[in-house]
This record gives sequence, structure tokens and C-alpha cells, in this order.
Amino acid sequence: MRLKRSRLCRRRHHLPRCPSGRLRSSTFIPFLALLFPFLTMDSFRMPVGIERLPPELQQTILDLVFNKKPPVRRVPGETPRSRVPQPREPLLILARVRPQWRAIIQGRLYCHIRIEASAAGLSECKEWFTEHPHLGEHVKHIEFWLPIWGALNPDGRDPAGPPRKMTAIMTSDGVLRFTGRVKYPNAQCNPSLNEIFRIVKRLFPSADTFTIDGGEKHQTRPVETMFDLDSSDRAILLPLTKLDQIGTFVMRGAWNLVRNWGTWREIEEALPNMTEFHCVYAHAHNGGYMTTSCLAANFPVKLEHLNLTLEGFSDKRDNIHNHVLKPILMPICESLGVAAFQLETLTLTGRFCFDLFRSLICQARRVNAGISPLRSIDITVKGCCLHELVLDEYGNHRLVTHQLAGVNNMQFIREFHSLVCEGLRALRVLPNVKYLRIRFIDMDSQLPLQNPYFELKGDRCTGLWSDPITEELAICRPWASFVELSDGIEPLYENGALVDVQPLRFRPLSIRARQYTILEKLDRLHSEQ
Repeated sequence: MRLKRSRLCRRRHHLPRCPSGRLRSSTFIPFLALLFPFLTMDSFRMPVGIERLPPELQQTILDLVFNKKPPVRRVPGETPRSRVPQPREPLLILARVRPQWRAIIQGRLYCHIRIEASAAGLSECKEWFTEHPHLGEHVKHIEFWLPIWGALNPDGRDPAGPPRKMTAIMTSDGVLRFTGRVKYPNAQCNPSLNEIFRIVKRLFPSADTFTIDGGEKHQTRPVETMFDLDSSDRAILLPLTKLDQIGTFVMRGAWNLVRNWGTWREIEEALPNMTEFHCVYAHAHNGGYMTTSCLAANFPVKLEHLNLTLEGFSDKRDNIHNHVLKPILMPICESLGVAAFQLETLTLTGRFCFDLFRSLICQARRVNAGISPLRSIDITVKGCCLHELVLDEYGNHRLVTHQLAGVNNMQFIREFHSLVCEGLRALRVLPNVKYLRIRFIDMDSQLPLQNPYFELKGDRCTGLWSDPITEELAICRPWASFVELSDGIEPLYENGALVDVQPLRFRPLSIRARQYTILEKLDRLHSEQ
């Protein structure tokens, strides 16, 4: 028998209204007084209409109608799929219907804007926000992206040569193909960082999040930092314009923006109030690795949140130190561990080892070190540092990496296990840490659900486990425990011989460390066949 929902259940999301369309004051005003105690009763004595409500309440109603206001900063652990964009077209219609909401709606539409950092893009940006200065007040997150191949002149000509010429030919199979040499524009028309900083200072005084995307092209011309032109079109050097209002700085394609330590120092001095920093290196370069090492050794004092992605420095074969970094540069795990003591959230992607947590423990045990504010640690492992140095033919020390990073490599699993154990040991001196995640991601793996991971969230623990891990967990967080303790990887035998592992539909809640020997044995059997 189907039960009918009550009238209260069916209408619980609808505001009480009278036939004229206005809000019914007899039932709605007490409800508002409970939700917003800061409002006085004088606010409700006037005729109650939606336009008569205080601006704070109108903004709350908009949040209920059009979902929450999109966050400017990324929440740790949040995926891009979970960040639903604000519906723009209904907001535009609503702004025309009720002019009182125009400023509130403009704040939602211009909360985050993305501008092409070319001559034409910056010119259009300056023209628009100069004619509409009130719109620049609504911008909270300003993002500039630099064209990988540069930009054309405003008149459409290529500064590197004559206009582009190409011929379209329709082949017999009906495919349109282009012939002839196409000359792409180069990067000499891209603006300098000084010009971008100056635009942010002049047009967006309320912006607190600043993003520059330098692109992921491997071989491009670097962006000029302090280069500018005077009234006579002569090249001069100027310091970067200071942006006191910026608290979050995001730098994607960092190799095209920062190629030495001096450039980073100029950017750091131009952002004196930066408390959150995101940096992404897509490719491996000596200069990029040295800059990151200097950053970890000379960490900004005011920085509280760090998101560092060094995925390009730790490829799948785990041999980046052998072929790219010559002479060998030691891992930055120790420097990052010392710097992490002052942070609140730490997010890392790349090659790391247990020295990261070991140096963090040493820093916490120093005299007058105090209590670390660190509360969230998220590490995505692409490879683990192997501590083996040999002398090459030139007499220089070189790091030797024999093993591959993968689930069928017990050397890597042991290094990952040591990283987890040392991370739990660090929780003894980090009482504020509520979230710890260490995971290995290999998109090319044939067994992606068996990738090792460890996650501690509150009192709930999942992932890799062993006797040393459970013992350390009982010491550092006695109130926490594993959701379940199972093998996670089950072998599949045929006629007494190991042939495969049981297929999984979901990632197991727990994986025993010694079960990875089964995957190593399977890989050895397949290679011998």
C-alpha cells in the first residue's frame, strides 16, 4: 500500500505566499527572525516584499534558488567534477527582471574570469573594465593564460614573417587536407609579467586569487619578467608591481614562467601577502628542479598552504635523475619536510620518500619549535627515492634507479610501506593532523584497483596495512582503526599453479602489504612465457 506524503512534507521547500505573490508575513517573519537573529523587528514592520528584504537575506535566497555561490578556492580533496558551475543564463534573466539584484548577480558572474594574455586579449580586457569599473570590484579570482605559440599582432600579421598561407585541397576520399607551410606565431608578442601584474593592480583591486597559466609546451620562449617598454619603445627593466591584495597564487606551466631562482624571488617580493601557493611543473628541467629546491630551502614565512606538483620530474620509468638532471641533484624531501612544519595544508605530487616525514619530525623536536599547525597531508606518489649513488666515468656521483614504480615491484612497495610508516610516526608530533593520504596512481597499470594507498580520515583508516602499520597507528592515534583488515589481493590457482588474481570491481578497503608478492610472482611468470 502506497502512503501519501503529508502536505507539510510536499511543501516544505516552498516559502509561504499570499495570492498577490508576496511573501506571507504572518508565517515568514518569525521564520526569518530565527534564522537571522541580527535582524531587528523594525526590519519587518514595513510591507514585506522580496525587494524590501535586507541585502544579506536576498543573497541567501539567491543561494537557495541557484545553488551555493561557487567557491573561489579549491577545497582539499575536492574533485573538479564536484564543482558545479553557476548557471549563467538564468542569472542574466533574473538581473533584468529585478534591478535590485543586479549587483548581487554581477558578483556571481564576475567572481572568476579567465583572460588570454596576448596583446589583443589584454587590450580588450583593459577597454572593457575601464568603461565598466564597477565590474572589476566583483572579480575575486583573476586568471591569465599565455598562448603556447604566442599571439599575432592586433592587425593579424605574424611578427616573425609574412602572413600565413595555406591551401585547402579536397582529396578523392572526401577529406579536406591543408597543404603548404603554415608558420605559427611565436611568443615575442606575449606581454611581460610586469604588464600582467600592473593590470591586476589597476583593474582588479578586490581580487585575492591570481592564476597564471604558462602552458605545457616543452620548448617555448620564456615569459619576460621585468621587461617593459617606455614611451619611446625602448626596452627597460622594471620591478614587478606589488599586489598586496593577492593571498592565493596559482602557477601552471611553471617552466615557461620561472626558469631560475631570481625570477621566483621577483614574484615572491611582488606578492608580500601570499599565504597559499599552487605550482605545477609538467616537464622535467634542470632549472625547474633547482628552482624548486631553492624554494623548499628558502621557504616564505607567511605561506600556509602549499600544493606542489612535480609530476614531470618522476616519469613512469623512474629514471629522470639519470638522464635529465646532470650533475645529480639530491631529492628535495628533506627541505620540504622542514618547510612543511609551518604549513596548515600540504599537497604534493611526484617522487618522495620517508625523508620527508623524518625531517619533519626533527624540525618538530627542535627547541622552541612549538606545535605545528599542519592539519592535512595529501601525497600522490609517482615514484620513491632510491638511496643508491655510484661514481660515473667522470668521477661524479649519480643516482642509480634499477627498479620500476608499479604494483609488481616489491622494491617500490617496500619504499612505499616505509613512507606510510614514517608518516604515521610523524603524527606523534603533529597533533592537529586530521587527514593523511598517501597514494600511488598509475594510469597505465593493468591492475589499477590494486595500486597501494593509505588514508586516515578522523578515526577511520583504509588502505595498505601490515603489523608495523597497525602498531604505529595504535601509538600515534589510539582512537583510530581500520575499517577492515583483509588481504585485498586474492590469488587464483588452477591445478595447484598460480595463474592470476581475483578480479575486483571496487577498490578494496584494505590491502595487506605482503600480498604484492603475488603480483610480482605473476609478472615474473608472464615474462618467462
